[in-house]
Amino acid sequence: MTLWLVGILLGLSLLLVPSKMVTVKMLPFDNKSELQVIIDMPEGAALEQTAALTHEMGEYLKTVPEVTDYQSYIGTAAPYNFNGLVRHYFLRSVAMWLISS
Repeated sequence: MTLWLVGILLGLSLLLVPSKMVTVKMLPFDNKSELQVIIDMPEGAALEQTAALTHEMGEYLKTVPEVTDYQSYIGTAAPYNFNGLVRHYFLRSVAMWLISS
């Protein structure tokens, strides 16, 4: 009896999508002026090497007129975003915010 009830409830829940009672989408609607750079260092590279490269990149980004802000994440997790959730890039990245076009 319980198995039949579960089957019926599952079937009813699947009908919610074609009846448009539930909205389904694969990717988020995201049109932001941001860019994330992932830094892949050679295996065994010291955290200090990664930090030095990241700081060098930050100094360069200060000279790019289209970049309004940037934030580096070195040895600590960046806030989760869609890309990070899928590819686990949140552990090594530089996030940039660009001027709106």
